[in-house]
Amino acid sequence: RVKHLGKLVTLKGTIIRSGGVKILEGEREYECTKCKHSFKLFPELETGSGVELPRRCPSQRTKPCTGSTFRCIEDSKVSHDYQEIKMQENLQTLGVGSVPRSIVAILQDDLVDTVQAGDDVVATGELFSRWRRSCKDARCDIEIMLRVHYVRKANDLKAAVDVPEDVIHQFEQFWKEFERAPFKGRNAILQSICPQVYGLFTVKLAVALTLVGGVQRVDSSGTRIRGESHLLLVGDPGTGKSQFLKYAARLSHRSVVTTGLGSTSAGLTVTAAGLVTTLNTRTTVFGVTNPKGQYDPLQPLSVNTTLSGPLLSRFDIVLVLLDTKNPEWDTIVSSHILSEQKSVNCVSNLTGFWTLAMLRRYILYVRDHIRPVLTAEAEKIIISYYQLQRRAGAQNAARTTIRMLESLIRLAQAHAKLMYRRQVTRADAIAAIVCVESSM
Repeated sequence: RVKHLGKLVTLKGTIIRSGGVKILEGEREYECTKCKHSFKLFPELETGSGVELPRRCPSQRTKPCTGSTFRCIEDSKVSHDYQEIKMQENLQTLGVGSVPRSIVAILQDDLVDTVQAGDDVVATGELFSRWRRSCKDARCDIEIMLRVHYVRKANDLKAAVDVPEDVIHQFEQFWKEFERAPFKGRNAILQSICPQVYGLFTVKLAVALTLVGGVQRVDSSGTRIRGESHLLLVGDPGTGKSQFLKYAARLSHRSVVTTGLGSTSAGLTVTAAGLVTTLNTRTTVFGVTNPKGQYDPLQPLSVNTTLSGPLLSRFDIVLVLLDTKNPEWDTIVSSHILSEQKSVNCVSNLTGFWTLAMLRRYILYVRDHIRPVLTAEAEKIIISYYQLQRRAGAQNAARTTIRMLESLIRLAQAHAKLMYRRQVTRADAIAAIVCVESSM
């Protein structure tokens, strides 16, 4: 607002546009051609970095100079690195239906190129007004900008802020209570994922493993092997796919929800979101889709979803949710929905210790701080299962590739993280195989 012009403010937001580095003149020296008096002019950002020469010589001599012609002294220009970025309000802090506001910020000298599009930043600077570039037959407008004096990335700070030591101690105490029955502890966590959806234990396990992810590594040739897992849910309308998608977005530290209209065959359309830069797409993909018409179990998955085999093979887990119209199951689900309507505290009773905030912290901590190592027993089980699937690969040749082996390793590592373990045991390998078998 106008009342904030000229004042020092601190803003938090996300960089949605990162411009190129330019050169900005900060000082220029002129000389009067008549009396040789020299003086300095300082371009101002408020006027578009332009300078206005005086009408008469500004010398302070006893006999004033009447010269009105000046020349620029060579090698007198002082330049600075200059970059414009655009900040937008964090979507997490806005209410439903609110439109995020944005502001153009200016970085100079050592602050240039310190942030990129997509970074969450905290910027401190001075607000000022600048005339927009005028066009023919258009009105000149003034825009408010931020001259940044200090900026820092908030991406790396969130992990330390969101997972304090006392919360980590609570995680350790939780697993000590379930030391003799660790799967009961795991089931308590899974019960708290999307509690409004009854049952579907395998889907909740797949969501948890996808959010946690495996361990990223670099092989001997320098190729990066991703640790992020991908999940695809295929099912009839009303089977809870969107509920899992929205809850996973809430559990994730940073997430973007888009539709097929916002994507292309080459990937997510970055310019549609206002991001103008080159981004690394090292992320977890959680996709949901409806089948083409009525799902036919006799047809392969690629025919039911109209997705190609190579694309489906990139998903670690592909689960099919069908509306089987089972009267017994319909009675259980309807009773669960009605009980939720009667009891306001139903969700809180189900989750208990694992609230949404606690789940977010747990997933963030185990994903970034636990790097489990495969044991010899787990390796043997994974390799044996992979070889078995290769021998029977004629049924689904698109999925029984080396990507399946990598998926098994990632899922086993993710299950070990979920169980708060530093080693991938036999149970973790079996859990990964169960998830892959459910998606075959």
